[in-house]
Amino acid sequence: MGHATPIAPTESALSAFVNVSDTIYAFNAFTGQVVTLDLTNGNTAVVTSVDPAMGVVAGAAPALPAATVVQ
Repeated sequence: MGHATPIAPTESALSAFVNVSDTIYAFNAFTGQVVTLDLTNGNTAVVTSVDPAMGVVAGAAPALPAATVVQ
């Protein structure tokens, strides 16, 4: 089995995480917000709110911005 190393406490309502260019984004299921997560101290910072009609986000994946797609 694997081993985990505790880094720092953080909010328990975070439902999904994604790493984009070394920035960790998460969805806060309680507040309905996208946040960044600082892995050194567990602090979060609000990026934007999510439409409440979307419901709880349970997964995330990075995507390239349209300007970076080669056609």
